Amino acid sequence: MSIRMTLADDHPVVLEGLASILARNEEVEIVARDLEGQAALEAIREKTPDVAVIDAVMPGMSAVAILKTVRDLGLPTRVVILADELGSEDLTESIRLGVDGILMKDEASSVLLECVKSVARGGRWVSVELVARALNIAANGNSGAHAMTPRETEIAEGVASGLQNKEIAERLGIADGTVRIHVHNIFKKLGIQNRVELANRIRERNSVPSG
Repeated sequence: MSIRMTLADDHPVVLEGLASILARNEEVEIVARDLEGQAALEAIREKTPDVAVIDAVMPGMSAVAILKTVRDLGLPTRVVILADELGSEDLTESIRLGVDGILMKDEASSVLLECVKSVARGGRWVSVELVARALNIAANGNSGAHAMTPRETEIAEGVASGLQNKEIAERLGIADGTVRIHVHNIFKKLGIQNRVELANRIRERNSVPSG
């Protein structure tokens, strides 16, 4: 019996790469591939796959929002979130909603198939470290809910230094589009509208003496 699954990532090359990894096993049947969040949710609703692997940051609808809708609708699909990094808010919310798997992109090529098989059998693929981190955040309230991730901090520092997205991407070895997504998320977390405000915020933070 094959594992019916859907894939969602906003980068076509990544999406094809994931499909290629999974296609190596005849037990897996990919029934939909989507580049946008709302389309990914519709595919889950229409095709009811056994497992859905979704990139954490999707245009239109995030993986956590898709997970919440799947749970609210009582759909049987098991959800795996694929992430570069998970911010505190996304991490705690996804674990609260009972996400079936969280897989970091830097390890996906080696363990993605194993993760999908385990989740399809009813297992849970979330590292002890991630669960401990979520519990720690919950225990300490919401003060850190909008804190930037290490990657976002790197990108924010780059913006404050006057670097453009392409320059930041080259420095960090990531795609321009990934930088744009991170910058958008940083604006949202900090409640700001543009790069000048971000640069000022970072300079203010760095000018505050520690202790």
